[in-house]
Amino acid sequence: MEASQALKVLMKVAAIWTRQPTDEAVEAEWCESLSRVSFQAALEAVRDFRDGGRQDAPTPGEIYREAAGIDKRAEDQMRRRTLKLVDHSKPNGEELTRVRAVAHGLTERPKPSASQGAATAAEGQAIDAETGRAQDIILAKRRELGIEAARR
Repeated sequence: MEASQALKVLMKVAAIWTRQPTDEAVEAEWCESLSRVSFQAALEAVRDFRDGGRQDAPTPGEIYREAAGIDKRAEDQMRRRTLKLVDHSKPNGEELTRVRAVAHGLTERPKPSASQGAATAAEGQAIDAETGRAQDIILAKRRELGIEAARR
């Protein structure tokens, strides 16, 4: 709370309890004491003291203590509201099954079927034959170049 707001709280107390002093030292104490709580909570604390029929003016420490409790309750209530907005329900069986299937699909390699296995083997043999032909061509070229290099 700002100092000007703390002074408003002090003026409210002085208006309700007319014997409340309001000199500069008192104002400074009230500003320091109430700086850690909200203005609305401090006003609510003063109203609670007034509505409770208190005879003497509350001290700034008493108002601080009451206002801090009000602020804490408001903060807790806000946190509970926020938590209510979050869906904490457990997934049903169908959702769990779907998530497990997706996770399993990501972690497991598909196993080839018999026809896929045969195709893979045939492709491997074709690649081996192609590689063999390429090696033969390379060796032939090397021989030609080796012969030509010897002629030069």
